Amino acid sequence: RRFPEAVATIEPVLNARRKVLGRTHWATAEAEAWLGVAYIEMGRLDEAQALLQSAYRVLAGVRGPDDRYVVPIAEALDRVRAAR
Repeated sequence: RRFPEAVATIEPVLNARRKVLGRTHWATAEAEAWLGVAYIEMGRLDEAQALLQSAYRVLAGVRGPDDRYVVPIAEALDRVRAAR
């Protein structure tokens, strides 16, 4: 429940992964998903949605939409839609 601290930890990780691995790497998408969930909890829905959509596109493309790592991202996107 310490989401501001989580964000402060995850944002540099995401930025480093984008720089080193690129925006379409699965590890970058993973960090986007982590940050997106933290943003939901903080009420930052626009930012959460953008990150989660990006993560979903990449990971669903690699692993398929029914993968155990992809389904929670789709569920998080549903949470964003429900919160709106």
